[in-house]
Amino acid sequence: MENLPPNTPAGHSDHFENDPGPNAGATRPQKLRDPGSMGMTALSWLAIICVVSIIVISNNFVVGGGAPATAQTAPSSTSGIFKLMGRYAVGAVEVAKMSPAQEQVDMATDQMLEQLEGMAASRDDQLRLALVAANFDRSETALEQLDLATSAPEEPDVIDETAVTPEVPEYVFKDAARIRTLIESGSEALTDEDAAALRDHHGWFAEVALTSNLEDNDPAREAVIAPAMRVLYLVLGLATVALIAVIIGFVILIVLFVRLMGGKLRVRYAPPAPGGSVYLETFALFLLGFIGMASVADYLPSIAVEILRWSLLLILFWPLVRGASPTQLKYALGWHRGEGVMKELGAGIVGYLAGLPIVALSVLLTLVLSAITAPAEGPAAPPSHPIVQSVGGASLWTVISLYLLASVWAPLTEESMFRGALFHHLRGTFGAVFSALLVGFIFAVIHPQGILLVPPLMALGFNFAMMREWRGSLIAPMFAHGVHNAILVTALIVAMS
Repeated sequence: MENLPPNTPAGHSDHFENDPGPNAGATRPQKLRDPGSMGMTALSWLAIICVVSIIVISNNFVVGGGAPATAQTAPSSTSGIFKLMGRYAVGAVEVAKMSPAQEQVDMATDQMLEQLEGMAASRDDQLRLALVAANFDRSETALEQLDLATSAPEEPDVIDETAVTPEVPEYVFKDAARIRTLIESGSEALTDEDAAALRDHHGWFAEVALTSNLEDNDPAREAVIAPAMRVLYLVLGLATVALIAVIIGFVILIVLFVRLMGGKLRVRYAPPAPGGSVYLETFALFLLGFIGMASVADYLPSIAVEILRWSLLLILFWPLVRGASPTQLKYALGWHRGEGVMKELGAGIVGYLAGLPIVALSVLLTLVLSAITAPAEGPAAPPSHPIVQSVGGASLWTVISLYLLASVWAPLTEESMFRGALFHHLRGTFGAVFSALLVGFIFAVIHPQGILLVPPLMALGFNFAMMREWRGSLIAPMFAHGVHNAILVTALIVAMS
């Protein structure tokens, strides 16, 4: 492929090749139109709106999957977010105990238990919350959770004779009886068999309650508390680093804005002329393929799911089928070296830091929305991601797969589709800021974390899109995206280990 200037719009190679003058390329060439038609644009938007709507409804309003309901005969694995918050709660109270004021200890304990109560979404969670409450010597709260765990299901307002009504599993009654004995008579009153059953069913939660009668300097107790303290210090450390990064990013953002207003910051992306549809078609096909893969993933071996996931990248070559040249594809998707790989990687770091103040504001907005929408009976469960469930107790291969998914597949595929194909199409009609906002919104709402995390995810998507506008190449947003995900995955692995 010819080596075009960084600000060359997609499809402008012919302009440069046919201009033999000494000033060829000295002036900005006229925009050329991507392949496609208005009819395909309308059809593609219809498909995008339908798929996005299905994903949003599925992520936020549909409870349970498509598998038939069956009687539960064994405890479920601890949900990742509940385990994470359980460890944080125990660590926070352990630190609070260092205060000579008992009121502060009581306040910290009550706050942590209230948070966990809002997150207990199953009978197993309620049993594990009872174990944490027993560790805190809050027997009343623990017994309340045991009553909730063993209570019969509520009768629905409308009787559906075809619906499966889950009964309280037998193990729940047995574990509740064991925990009740632990609360009322101490761990010494449990038989070895009962203690082993609690450990087998509830893991770390059982250990923290069974060792609550030991001295703080007892090796057995220290081993149990260590994961809780690790989570606490990790959260505090990340919060400190994030605060410093936001301050640095704010300074960088001001500098970049001043340079842009002064004409010293060159924007390297050049949009196409309006009217083409091929890159919007590419994005629509990706969404259709993605939701198709998700709908069959539960019925396929994991290796088949991975093959399907990586095969989605082939959709990026759809423009070649529709008449785009390889050079047009290269610049439309941002698949070029820009001003050099190392310079683009550096721009990714600078752009990521510059966007952190916007992300910080969006996190504050999420906290406000969370407080406004919290149910009257207590705090709502915080947003989560399926990857949190995968991290706890993961094998080496699972950890490697998570890194590949989060730090290779996601940056490569999502940046090419969102900041490559979709952003490129939108820029043919709209300005950079509106296009980046719309791309960021779609990027946010199809993620599985839920509605409350749309603002920070949208801010990240907006930031990545503005990097594309600034650099033209996708190297910067891909690198920033990969580093961001790698930091989160590493923090989760450390916290859940």
